[in-house]
This record gives sequence, C-alpha cells and structure tokens, in this order.
Amino acid sequence: MKIVSVGGRIKSASVGLDVFVPGNDNFQTQMKQARDNPPMPILSAFFPSDKNRMKQMMQGIGFYRPMLKTDQGMGGNFLPFYVDPVLRTTDLSPRQIVREEGLIIPELYLEHDPGTLQELRETFQRLDLWNADRILTPLLTQSREAEKGRTPFFFIRPALLSSPIVFGDDIVKKVNEVVGQLLKTVEDHATGKAGFNQTGNYLYFLADVFVTTEGEVVVEKLHFPDVGFFMSELELKDSIAFETQGVVRQILDQVFGRVLGMVNSRVVYIITRDEVLQRNEDVLEIFEIRSISRKFCEAGIQVEVRSVSQAGEIPSGATCLLLNIAEHGSVLLERYGRGELVCYPSPYLQLASRELTGLRESVVPRQFMSKFISLIDCSPKEHEDAETVVSKINVILSKDGVVSELLHVEVDGETVPVHRRIHHSWKQLVKRVHRHRGDKPLEDVALKIRELPLTHRNSMVTSTTGPRLHVFRFTFTA
Repeated sequence: MKIVSVGGRIKSASVGLDVFVPGNDNFQTQMKQARDNPPMPILSAFFPSDKNRMKQMMQGIGFYRPMLKTDQGMGGNFLPFYVDPVLRTTDLSPRQIVREEGLIIPELYLEHDPGTLQELRETFQRLDLWNADRILTPLLTQSREAEKGRTPFFFIRPALLSSPIVFGDDIVKKVNEVVGQLLKTVEDHATGKAGFNQTGNYLYFLADVFVTTEGEVVVEKLHFPDVGFFMSELELKDSIAFETQGVVRQILDQVFGRVLGMVNSRVVYIITRDEVLQRNEDVLEIFEIRSISRKFCEAGIQVEVRSVSQAGEIPSGATCLLLNIAEHGSVLLERYGRGELVCYPSPYLQLASRELTGLRESVVPRQFMSKFISLIDCSPKEHEDAETVVSKINVILSKDGVVSELLHVEVDGETVPVHRRIHHSWKQLVKRVHRHRGDKPLEDVALKIRELPLTHRNSMVTSTTGPRLHVFRFTFTA
C-alpha cells in the first residue's frame, strides 16, 4: 500500500451546519420551521426538482442530505487538496469556501443541441438557477427511467477555498496508519468470504478520510474503486474545476505508472455494470472507463469493455479490471474462484469494503431492536414531548459510548444521515427500517450506528452557511 503523494479531491456537503445551531425556540420547533421554509442553500441542493418533489423531500430524509452527506452532485461541492511530503507540519486552520460555480456534464443517452447546451453551461456556471431552470425545463421531457442518469444532465458544483489545504508528513503518516488498519480488516474479511487469501489483490483504491483542525484522522471508507478519474475527461475552459482536474490528472499518471508495472497482459478486460453499456447510464462511470482505457492504450495494451452479464464470454486467463460493480453475479464469482479470471480488485475485496468502515460503530442488539424502534417511532403531539423522546434516545446512546451529534446509521447496507438531537431525523430512520424489513422480523434488520468525527468546532472547511461536513479522498496503489 502506497499513498499517491499528489493530493486529491475534497468531497464536501453543499450546506454548512449552522442550520442545526439551537436558537431561542424549542429545538424541535426550530427544525420544523426550517423544513417548512428551507433556506435557499438547501433548496439549491435539489436543483432541478419541481415544487411537489421538493416539498416531499423537505419533509423526509432529503432535508438532511445537503448537510450530512457528501454527495457528488448538487448536494455537494468538490475542491482540490494537496500533499507535500517535504512539509513537516500541516496548517490545520479552517478555510472558507470563497467561490463556487456550476458545471454540467451532458448525459450520453441523447443528442444535445449545441446552442442550447452552451447557453445552459454559461447560465449554470454562474449558478443562475432561475434562468438555468427556464432553459432546462423543456429539456426534461427527455428524461428517462434509470438508476443513474435519469435527466439529460449531471450537475456538479466545484468550489475554491480561501487558501489551499496542503497536508504534510505529520498528517500523511496518520492517514497511512488508519488506512492501513482498515485495509487489513477489509482483506481479512474478504479472505473469509472467498475462502482463500485476498491480501494485496488490487491495483489501486480510494480512501475517504476525515481530518479535523485538532489533527484527528479517521478513515470513513475504502473504495475498490469508486469513480476518481472521470474529471480528466471533462472539457474545462474557464471553470474553477480546472484546479481539481489538474490534481486528478497527476494522480492518474502516478497510479498508472505503478499499474502498468503490475499488469502482465497484452489485453485488459474492463468490467462494468450492465446498464452502463446497454443504456449509457452513469456518465461518470463512462468517463472513468474512457480515462482508464486511454492510459492502457497509450502503453500498447488493448482494452475490451464488458458488462457483468458477459463474464462467461471472457477468455480464461484474462486480466480483468472491475469498476463500480454492485452485483457481481454467480458467473464472475465462480470463474474468479476457480482461477479462470485474474481480477483487480478481487470481487471479494469490493464486497468486504462496502460492509466495513473506520468510523466508530455501535450495533443495536437484536433483542433490543423492537424497543429501540418503538421509542424513536412514537409520535408525540407537542414538540416538548419530542424533546423528551430525544433525551431518552441520548441516554441509550450515551450508555453505549456514542458521543457524536452527527451520525450515519446503516440499515441493511443503506446509509441514513441522522442528527442525534432531531426527533424528525430519527423518524426517517424508522421509515427506512420498515422499508428494508419487508416481511422479516424486526430483529432481523441490521442497524449500525456510525459516528462522524466532525463538529461545528473542528471542521477545516467552512462557508457562509457554517462549517461543512467533508472528507478528503486519497488514492493508494498496491
């Protein structure tokens, strides 16, 4: 495991945490008022949603996503950060987001009128959402049913800080330590799943890491892989995203400087999800494929792209690069298990990494599941009563050693953002529990409470809406 000593991408929530600062009113009342009349920064995170969908999301789990998740699209910002191995001590002081703009990535399932596309690009770049919506509305008739890429465009929000974040040797050592620990746990778990050794069965991976102003370093998740190189394929003229693109291109060069020395094959098969090839879904994944293919081709290595359902057609002994695959299918797993396919990363590493985190985690015991859900699912008539419910929840969490206010609760694989002091957010968790439960007994639903280390006081990224939840995405090679 070797860190790519260039830097990476900061994945930030698009709205700061000031909305959760208690005022003079009852806190539950204050949060209801915020949901009923959400401030414009929260509404902007859901562009381009119509009023009915917006109202539905504000009264549900959607209200919390712009503050408590670090999404790729409108619900988040992305910014560059840097690594300087010569720097001994990192400046961990907070930086202000001083500029942000909009960037559109056209989906590839349809043709776009060049004139309209240019007008929309320029309008959205300056985040003139009213006029962007005016241009976009007629085009939304070309939307489709899809898991990813339902509308004609993917919207992202690049940003810049008041001064760059540059991590020196002191933080890099901590990052290496916590990532290495989680990697060992993931590899061991993958070995248990596969029934044979999975150590080092990857070319590269990404790590999402929290770094606080106090110097605490916590790894959230490892990705084998997630989209990381797609930005190298974007045409950026006068966009501030050019800064991040430059970092990504340097990372890509370093990664493939290592990868090309590890791949002993004249042909590489890139395996992606069926819908990516069949329906041009997920433009970021498509650009990721283009980026990786270009680097292999520059080295004289032929690239073939296949979907998971075509795993049985790949020649025995082939070298395969697995991208962001959710379901591997029995054929791919069986052929990998028999040694017919050389896969990077191992599909079992992918499966194991999705189940494990470096965050502090508490699991609700089966025997207490019904009682816990009954408590948070009650419907008090007055907000004062809701405060009483939250107090009872706090007692339970405190006894289990949970200290963070900001939580990610995993329900059978889905991550639900929860604010510890808001009863409404707990109620949204219950809805997810029942959705996953189906006909199963409540005790069979797995509930994992994961603590986020960032607070109002220790975030390195702040803004006009307050400190931002964010992670630093580092890249590692084998």
